[in-house]
Amino acid sequence: MIVLGVHYETHDTGAAVVADGRILSVVSEERLSRRKSDGSAPRLSAPRALQIAGVEPRDVDVVAISGSTLPEKRAEYSWVHRELRMRQGLWGLSPFLRPHRFYKNIAKLNGSEPREKYLSKFDEFSAFLHASGAAPELEFVPHTLCHLAAAYYTVPDDRPWLVVDLEGQGGRNAGAVAIGEGGKLKPWIFIPWPHSVGRFYAFPVKLLGYKTTRHAGKITGLAGRGDPERLYSVIRSWIQVVREPLSVRVSPILDRLRAQFEFTGRIPDLIARVSPEDLSAAFQRRFEEVCVELISEAVRRTGIRRVALTGGCFANVRANQLIAQQCGVEEVFVHPGMGDVGLPLGAAYFAGAARSPLLPARLPSVFFGPSETDAEIERALVAGKTRYKRVAAAETVAARLVAQGFTVGHFDGRMEYGPRALGNRTILASAKDPTINDTLNVRLKRNEFMPFAPAILAERVDEYLEVIPGTEYSAEFMTITYHAKEPMRRNCAAAVHVDGTARAQVVHRERNPRFHRILSEYYRMTGVPSCINTSYNMHEEPIVCSSEDAVRSFQTGSLDYLVAGPFVAWQESCPEPKDEAGEGQPLE
Repeated sequence: MIVLGVHYETHDTGAAVVADGRILSVVSEERLSRRKSDGSAPRLSAPRALQIAGVEPRDVDVVAISGSTLPEKRAEYSWVHRELRMRQGLWGLSPFLRPHRFYKNIAKLNGSEPREKYLSKFDEFSAFLHASGAAPELEFVPHTLCHLAAAYYTVPDDRPWLVVDLEGQGGRNAGAVAIGEGGKLKPWIFIPWPHSVGRFYAFPVKLLGYKTTRHAGKITGLAGRGDPERLYSVIRSWIQVVREPLSVRVSPILDRLRAQFEFTGRIPDLIARVSPEDLSAAFQRRFEEVCVELISEAVRRTGIRRVALTGGCFANVRANQLIAQQCGVEEVFVHPGMGDVGLPLGAAYFAGAARSPLLPARLPSVFFGPSETDAEIERALVAGKTRYKRVAAAETVAARLVAQGFTVGHFDGRMEYGPRALGNRTILASAKDPTINDTLNVRLKRNEFMPFAPAILAERVDEYLEVIPGTEYSAEFMTITYHAKEPMRRNCAAAVHVDGTARAQVVHRERNPRFHRILSEYYRMTGVPSCINTSYNMHEEPIVCSSEDAVRSFQTGSLDYLVAGPFVAWQESCPEPKDEAGEGQPLE
């Protein structure tokens, strides 16, 4: 059975193809449209996902759409916006706010704008199916169930798992807890919106002028530099874990303060007295406490000690570490497409499992996107008028350039699924010099507070990091932090945060042989098994997808070298690289 999963109800739209439980392709719309967090119809990603999978539209048995049916969506928008207005205390205020520059925000609350956008995206996708000659069965899968299915059907075995979804909003829900066992996913608890852990954490993101769907990680980075005690006593009561029934409750105070900020542009006096770092630290601490308390109680009540995490909240790598350490669990798996990028895959899994028995299976990798031939890469290099040459040992060349202190873009194989660059669309640099963070941020036009993440050889990770037993699967996808040991702090200072942790990607030979060879060569040359791995993109752009994207980014001068397939390109200011087979003495 072939299922095409699509998502277009929120941001990060995309498509996935699953055949009899096997992932053939997953593609996010933003990677093709080049618009960050693109929320348009999957006009590019759906055809590309089918092309990558080698599937004709007429061969698709089911199209699984994340979200509600059209009548349900109409009712949902009306309910959500009515609830929001009541919690913000905005009933009857529209005439008085009309002259205000923030009046447009009130107009959005009536629900007409998002409803019409949703309907137009549905019409556009329907037109694609009709034009392709396909006539599959359509199934709408609720947003929350898509998140749960994506996580459950990618756990490493079919033993009982507790599956937890926490996010900003998914229809009328803000999260859920389910039990997965023997291929069956059984929802246990639904957390009703607006009692959302994600909206709670999004508040400081908005106050500090960042975009809530993109920049929550900046709060995590700032939090390590702040003192939570300066504001903690004020915000602690704004979100609570409720025991009967087990759920989360968010105070209306949060909504009213958010409305006050949106309509006046002023940070509420209640919290304006603290620094951004202290503000972030207080919210991060309370966020962590609520996640740990909720999951600990769910583990206690069910007796299930293996936990799979999904939903945008679990992009918070520091919270994931504490869950693994403090919730009495044996194993924690964070689904690598934890945000809405995972909804197409979850929809496809859910629809497939409803029609044919399906057991969960460990992800072999996350390389489910487009790839390019050597000829296509070379055409992009020629069109970009770059200095380049073909080399016999691209992995060795890449490793030596990084060891010599250069920044290197790496483009090879199929694109990663999820928000993290995991070796195939990656920027590599030495992690020894802590000033590289500032240097790279300037060159890439980024404004980051977290250090860049390290990639590290699986064979050496225990020497450098305090790996938490039961989290090894998650660490392959850069979804959890570990405390750094002394060799990591000494040899990879640029990859260690001020709180002493590092968000590592642990690289296995069998998962990504080429990237593993680069790190192995780097280790042979330097004696250090880890280097910086950050996503290959400019600030506010998606990760590069095609070789044309990679060359265009390289042409901005943000990198010294580009290793793409068997080719190496270099800037005019850099020396031509040597093609070497890998023999020789380690660098001093």
